[in-house]
Formats: sequence, C-alpha cells, structure tokens
Amino acid sequence: LIANEKIKVIIGNPPYSAGASSANDNNANISHPNLEKRVKDTYGKESSANLAKNTRDTLIQALRMASDKIKDNGIIGFVVNGGFIDATSADGFRKCVAKEFSDIYILNLRGNQRTSGETSRKEGGKIFDSGSRASVAIVFFIKDTNAKTNKIHYYDIGDYLDRQTKLDKLENFKSVSNVPFINIIPNEKGDWINQRGEDFDNLMPLKSDKNEYGIFAINATGIATNRDSWAYNFSKEKLGYSMQKCIATYNEDLAKFDHQAFLEKNKNIKKSELYKELSDKDITIDETKISWTAGLKQNFINNEKIKEFNQENIRISFYRPFTKEYLYWEKTWNERQSQFSKLFPKNTDENLLILTSLMATKDFSSFIVNSIADLQTLANTQAFPLYFYQENGSKEYAISDFALDEFKKQLQDETINKEDIFYYIYAILNHKGYLEKYKFELSKEAPRVPISKDFKSLSILGKKLAALHLNYENNEMFKEVEFKDGVLADTDNDEFYKVTKMKKLGNDIFYNHNITIKNIPNIAYEYKINGKSAIDWIIDRYQISIDKKSLIENNPNDYQGSKYIYELLLKIINLSIKSVDLINEISKMECE
Repeated sequence: LIANEKIKVIIGNPPYSAGASSANDNNANISHPNLEKRVKDTYGKESSANLAKNTRDTLIQALRMASDKIKDNGIIGFVVNGGFIDATSADGFRKCVAKEFSDIYILNLRGNQRTSGETSRKEGGKIFDSGSRASVAIVFFIKDTNAKTNKIHYYDIGDYLDRQTKLDKLENFKSVSNVPFINIIPNEKGDWINQRGEDFDNLMPLKSDKNEYGIFAINATGIATNRDSWAYNFSKEKLGYSMQKCIATYNEDLAKFDHQAFLEKNKNIKKSELYKELSDKDITIDETKISWTAGLKQNFINNEKIKEFNQENIRISFYRPFTKEYLYWEKTWNERQSQFSKLFPKNTDENLLILTSLMATKDFSSFIVNSIADLQTLANTQAFPLYFYQENGSKEYAISDFALDEFKKQLQDETINKEDIFYYIYAILNHKGYLEKYKFELSKEAPRVPISKDFKSLSILGKKLAALHLNYENNEMFKEVEFKDGVLADTDNDEFYKVTKMKKLGNDIFYNHNITIKNIPNIAYEYKINGKSAIDWIIDRYQISIDKKSLIENNPNDYQGSKYIYELLLKIINLSIKSVDLINEISKMECE
C-alpha cells in the first residue's frame, strides 16, 4: 500500500482475551491507554454495565481501532469471540456499532463450552476443535456513507451441531450472499437477540441503587479470592499449611526487596501500573509457594507486611451448591470480600442469604445459604441477606422499610412482615412461570419480582423450600443402595465410604468399589441449580483433586469423614425429589 492511501478493508482474528489468567506469570495484557480511553469514550458512554474490564477486551479494542482506521467507508471482516452478540457487558458496544455501521453481518457459529448441561449441548462443537472454549462468530462491519438506513443481518448456525457439520454448512453457502440472514431490530436496551420485554421494569427490584428504591437495603457479590486452591480446602489443616506457606513467602520476598531502587527505576510508570513491572528478580513466581494477584502485588509495592497466619480466620463457606469448604477469611488473601463483613462480621453471627446468578450463558438460579458464599457458588453470585449487622453488633433486617410499606399498600394487608417478604422472594425466584416469562431479563439483569395476590401462600411455600435447602445435611436419606456382592456395610469403618471420584451409570451412581446407588428416579435429576442437577453437583465436587499449578490436594474425605459424603449424596437425592414437588406447588400459584 502507498503510505498515504486510505485503508478500505481490514480482516483479522483478534485474540480472545480480556486479561491474563495469573499474576504469577508477570504477563498481564499490555495496556494501551489511548485506545482504552477511546473505547471508554465511545462504547462506554452507551453502556449500562461496568465497562472497566471491557476496555481491555482485545475484540473491543480491535473493532475500535479498525473502525477508526477505515473512517467513513470500508469493510471490517473478523473471526471473533461471539460473546458480544448477547453479553450484558457489551450493550454499549452493540448500541454504538449499530449506529456507526451501515450494515453488520453476523454468522453465529456457537460452540460456547463455558456453559453446562443442556445449554452446552445446544452450543455444539467448538469451531477451533481443541482451541478456544468461547463461542465463535464471523462478522462483517460495513461503513457506506451512501446507505440511507443501518441494518443488522444475523444468522445462527443452529442447535446441537458438531464441528464438522457447522463447517460443512459454511462451505455449502459458497458466498455470504447465500446465507439466509434475518434482519434484527435492536431494542432500547441494546439487545440484538434474546430481547428483554418492557414489563420487567415495572416489577420491584431486589437491589437498591441511587436511581431506585429496592427490596433490599444492602446486598453483596460472592467472595472472590482469585487463589481458590490456596484459600479454600476441605481440610482445615491443609488450608492452614497452604496459607502459612503463602504468608511466609510473601514476607521473605518483602524483606529482600529494594523498594527505593524499584521506584527509582520505574519513576515514569503510573502508580496504579507499577505492579506489572515486578519480575522474578523481585518476587517468587513459583506457584507451589505463593499465589500472586494484582492486589497482593500492590501491597508488596506499598511495603505492607502481612499479618501472621491466624487460625481464627478459617471459616466455613459455601463454595458450590451443597458444598461447604473451609475458607481463609482475610482481606489480603480474598481479592474481593464485598459486603460480607456486614453480613457475617463474626464467625458466630447468624444470617440467611438468597443467592442469585447473573450470567447470560446459564439459566438463572437461586439458592439459600446460611454462611459466606463464593462468587461462583452460582454463576456470578449476588447475595441478598435477611439481616445485616451494625458496627455495634446489633442486627437489622436488610429488607427496606420502603419495600415493606409497598407490599402492605399493594396487598392491603398490615400483617405482612419483612421475613414474609424474604421467603416470598425465594418462592418467586423458583416459580417456573416467572422463570420462563423473564428468562432473558434474568440472564442480563438483577432480579425484579412482582407483588402477587397469592403472596401469603407463596411466602409459606418459600419458607418450606428454604427450610429444606438450609437443612440439607439433616434431610432423610434415599433408600435404594446396593453394596458389592458379598460386602456388608461397615458403618464403623470410614475407609468403606471413601470417595475418589463418583461416576454416573445412567440414572445410577457408582459411589466407590463397595457401593452403587440404584434406581434413582428421573424426577430427582429435575431439580437443577446453575445448569446442573443438585445430584450432579455432589458427584462433581466431592472428588479428590490436585491443583495443577499449586499442587495442593483438595480431598472431600477430609471434611467430615467419608461417611458424611455417602450420607450427603443420599440426602441430596431425597431433597431433589422433595424440591421438585415443592417447586411444582409454588408454580401453581399466581406470580403476577
């Protein structure tokens, strides 16, 4: 090309990355401040979501750069991560490009393997085979100053297709002109597919914010440690050993580090970016000795010595549904604690939390717990508490006075109290009709709930469902258990119940070489949380694992003994059947 010639066509395959996976490798994404500012000033202004991470998303950056390069006329052709098509975080991006380009052509090839269950099966084969687990799309963005209208042309490859079938379909089109695109008209929220309706906005929001009163005066996101293999474990002893090693390594590195020389060497680097300049000459990068995060590196640069290991910081936490692990609860080693210090200030403090998911790639879920919960207990966990604690230790209801007054006024019932509302919400969030009607809204926004004329009945049923889920460890056990021929149950021998890895055999479960769980009814697998049945969560989580980087073992047999796991599985099978029955009863009630 001649140096001053205008570029009319840009093609490429931008990297599918929004950030480095580990701070130990000292290989964070390169920062492009001017480009990030340009992204924020254009796509960010239109976004209702937090754009902080997306300013460094390489697809978003590539599109911004290419669009600026072709100016008023030209074509951009990319093979990209297809997440932008429906992701809530890309709403501003979608709104902008819909105005900026005269024609947008999208071939959605699916293949998102970060989903699970039926959703994952629908996504079909990965386009790049053993490569990216993200969805893949072919996109053409066209600028034409002569065009009178802007149009979005969309083609979905279809459900349940393997990789080769997808590629064959593309090859048979021969040309883009043969693809049976449909035209999309975006809604005001920037949705292209799975569009949200307007009536959801008229329901009562669970969250309060500066623009709107909600049902809860306080809420939290789940705990993000960013070093789960170190900060969580089924064994209190192993967790303690791991954290002592982490703390010792950090403080040893800190004692040797020449802060003054480092700051002088990097005096032209922004303070917030300094942590990226740490190298293996400055810190230990051996992932069997320590787990670094951006926050921990900032502490290091600030010359902050870390408190010695404290056994009192070990708490019980819900790591996944029906799965408790020990957590090292300390700000330095939990990258984000959100509002949990107000929900469980002390180990002995009691509370109930309704957890909800917030993620477009999985069906909406809710779950009730009575302890700290991880960010991925559900997908991007949001926690709505019954109580919160003041600094003086007093306990207050988290349900707002505004919400209580609104429920009383609309239902003309002065007997309603805040606990009634709490359990009503749990019923609504499990109501089949509600979940189906608002499935697109719930995949993209925090929940809102209607005020139903069946409030009292729903509140009673919600409390029953909550009690069942909260007391899952005390539930009755499923009876159909088969022991290996000639083997008698040895109830006093914990080794008899030891788990390595359970396996599903149809509807049956191979527990270990001594035990098989037989004749599990289909209905038991119908109770699902976060894309998987409750039974599958037990099978998935209660297995011995060794983290590939830290080499830390996490062994569920260490938690309360092997027999606990055996009995838990049988209890969850029984609980699942009861949950389906209760949810069916809830779903007969009016949810409008």
